[in-house]
Amino acid sequence: MFWSQIVFGVVLVIVLLGLAGFYGWRQLLVLRRVPPDPEAWGEEGVYLRRQARRRLVSCVLMVLLANMLAGALLFLEAPTQQLADRVDAEGPQAVEGAAEREFVNFYSYYWITFLLLLLALVVLAGIDLWAVRRFGMRQLRRLQDDRRAMIARQTALLRQRREQQE
Repeated sequence: MFWSQIVFGVVLVIVLLGLAGFYGWRQLLVLRRVPPDPEAWGEEGVYLRRQARRRLVSCVLMVLLANMLAGALLFLEAPTQQLADRVDAEGPQAVEGAAEREFVNFYSYYWITFLLLLLALVVLAGIDLWAVRRFGMRQLRRLQDDRRAMIARQTALLRQRREQQE
């Protein structure tokens, strides 16, 4: 069971680092392609630059999560397992020493930090999803308005031609 946890953790670290690297590289390409001047691309350029920045921050968070997970696998897994085995053998009084309490506190804060970073990543993904939706809805409304205006122009032109023929 212990080795399967390590293998799964290593695979998870590699996947996180791979995804962060790939998407970070893609967002850097977007930032190079879209000029910083908002006048050059207009609203779409501003949207793409903000999206790329959000996604780069998400990539940094993924790298931090991967590093924390790797640190937990390398440095915390064995001492935690030893302490858990002692608690199983001796009972809860095995954690009453100062060193054990310090380790338990460090372990708790470590995983709380990990979970807070994970929460930040999920919140940032939600914000990105919401921004994509808002931008898409704005573009859809703009297209619908343009289409209505085009139909109105065509209708007026056809009426004008019909009146000229009569």
